[in-house]
Amino acid sequence: MLAKGPLTLNGVASNFEMARPSVSKHVRILRECGLISVKRQGRERYCTARLRGLREVAQWANYYRVFWDKKLGALKRFVEENP
Repeated sequence: MLAKGPLTLNGVASNFEMARPSVSKHVRILRECGLISVKRQGRERYCTARLRGLREVAQWANYYRVFWDKKLGALKRFVEENP
């Protein structure tokens, strides 16, 4: 959602079926991890994606995707060759 543009905390919360304090807790964790930023404008807090941080997460996940693809491919070959 935030990749499309900033949203208020209420705007983010309206997309989930959980209490606002729970959403706030998730937002706080994402902010602490550097994946989003939160800026206060008047009474509202606007959340914005920090895509550089998300790229780092994607690179990390891709490393393990390649790793597990190789391992599971080898297991599949083994099972097919040894009925």
